[in-house]
Amino acid sequence: MTFSKAERACTEILVRFHYNRGDPADLTPLVKKTREKREFAHLRQQNLLSKIQSANDLLHFSRQDIRTKDRERTLIRDWVMALQEMIARAPTVP
Repeated sequence: MTFSKAERACTEILVRFHYNRGDPADLTPLVKKTREKREFAHLRQQNLLSKIQSANDLLHFSRQDIRTKDRERTLIRDWVMALQEMIARAPTVP
């Protein structure tokens, strides 16, 4: 399950440091606050809160079966696509 940890970490770095200049708030409230900003409205389409929650659910789910692996693969694929757009549109850090 290393990949969804990596996607979550990348999301946190982008949201915290590129979109919010180092805001120390917890990730979920920070994502909510960020996507409400007009200049970052494009983040609403990425459904980041759902991705974060799904990753947390999968990380704490001990059974590895085909359905779980399929959910994991789908989450990773969708999250990587979201991260690509977030990186392309991220403000630069001064």
